[in-house]
Amino acid sequence: MAERTARALSDCAQTGEDDPGWNVSVSRGFGEGKADLRAWTALAWEASDALLFVGAAGIAVRAIAPHVASKAKDPAVVVIDEAGRFAVPLLSGHLGGANELAQTVARAAGAIPVITTATDVRGVWAVDTWARCEGLAVSNPEAIKRVSARLLSGGRVALYSDMPISGQPPEGVDIASDRARADIVVSPFAGANAGAFVRAAETTGEVVPDGETGKPACVRAQAPAPEPLRLVVPCIVAGIGCRRGA
Repeated sequence: MAERTARALSDCAQTGEDDPGWNVSVSRGFGEGKADLRAWTALAWEASDALLFVGAAGIAVRAIAPHVASKAKDPAVVVIDEAGRFAVPLLSGHLGGANELAQTVARAAGAIPVITTATDVRGVWAVDTWARCEGLAVSNPEAIKRVSARLLSGGRVALYSDMPISGQPPEGVDIASDRARADIVVSPFAGANAGAFVRAAETTGEVVPDGETGKPACVRAQAPAPEPLRLVVPCIVAGIGCRRGA
């Protein structure tokens, strides 16, 4: 199963599928040439974009548990059972591409992809998947949850971009003309984004006691709006200076 799946993943680009071919290496968990699971996982975790376990999901979970750090850094992790019936993304479904890898593995092995992320299950636009597909770096991944939660609850989000936008925006996404009002900002300037947002204060509904903040009693407190999700366009500007005699 492992070798057959590895060959299929390596050959994706040559079979007319949309998925690019993967550079796949196979290690055995049993028999001649057996690799220690703990050591293999530690090495593969640092060296690979994705880990594919063939076997029980519980074994894979225990193997990766000591290495899990954050959705912005963890590789994609997918498990396929030894009978080739189900392909399950365990980690980094969106940013790491585990959901798409599980679907690719499922096609290669004739399995069923088991996708459990809320946005995919409910057909809601996933901003982190979009960012990865567009080659955008996520400056503050903790803000992904806030954007997704609003869309999942039926709300709308505003997107501002320093770059030209073409095509129809996804359902629930409005294109903003004012970056100070945006929930998502696309820009090549990560540092500028971080400091450029002085967003309008939002009423929180909290009543301020008299004299506590210097405001009259019963005036509702103002809290700054949450920082937008910042997506950074990869942009490198290199220059060389020349001085006479140098």
